[in-house]
Amino acid sequence: MITDKLAIENYMLIDIDDSFDDQLDEWIEGVEQEMNMMTDRQLVADDTAGEYKYDGNGKKEMLIDDFVDIDSIEVDGEDLTEDIYQYPANKLPKYQLKIDDYIFTKGRQNIVITGKKGYAAEANIPKDLKMAATILVAGIINFSNSHEGEIHRESIGRYTVEYATDQQKIDYKTARATIERYRRIR
Repeated sequence: MITDKLAIENYMLIDIDDSFDDQLDEWIEGVEQEMNMMTDRQLVADDTAGEYKYDGNGKKEMLIDDFVDIDSIEVDGEDLTEDIYQYPANKLPKYQLKIDDYIFTKGRQNIVITGKKGYAAEANIPKDLKMAATILVAGIINFSNSHEGEIHRESIGRYTVEYATDQQKIDYKTARATIERYRRIR
């Protein structure tokens, strides 16, 4: 998950009762899904490797989804993992493939990548993204409680968040701006 109970408790300076854990997990998952949609990325990588099929483009390079780990790359059923360069070379996630002596043959679902798809492994989620998710879940918790004083409401997808203080409103705007910086440019 993109954030956790402890981070939310620390942000809100409260203890969340254990009986609330299932609901909290649902909200975290919902916020993560909304963040994925906003960024056009899968922010938290799969725990286990999966098999993902792509259409060949007839060129020596192709863009792919974000991967934190690529175990194998097959082109038309032939394992070409050792012949294909993954980019960026010195960091994660990998989102581009280049090949020298072949091309990514034009075709439907003829490129098969086995690996862990996502922007970052759960243990390596960028701190600013985790903070953004924490702020959004805290806003949902605030919405579920009654507050005294000034209230400010915002919506993220199908969730409504509510902030009672000016600092929380500023944090919400910062969280939205943070998420926007991770938007995939196609």
